[in-house]
Amino acid sequence: MDDDFPQPEERAAFFTLLEDEHIQSFLARDSCLKISDKYLLAMVLTYFRRANLRTEEYRTYFFPSL
Repeated sequence: MDDDFPQPEERAAFFTLLEDEHIQSFLARDSCLKISDKYLLAMVLTYFRRANLRTEEYRTYFFPSL
């Protein structure tokens, strides 16, 4: 298995993070996808994986990573 590919628990934590009220509000205001699109959101998860962040740290680093 590729070490850079997120594990199921990492993907689940990331998708749960995307359901956060604060992040949902941000994504709703970015309706023209000028700051976030599917590619950039996927890159955030890649950054998390490559930085060896624990899933508990995802919320802290979401916006700086985006």
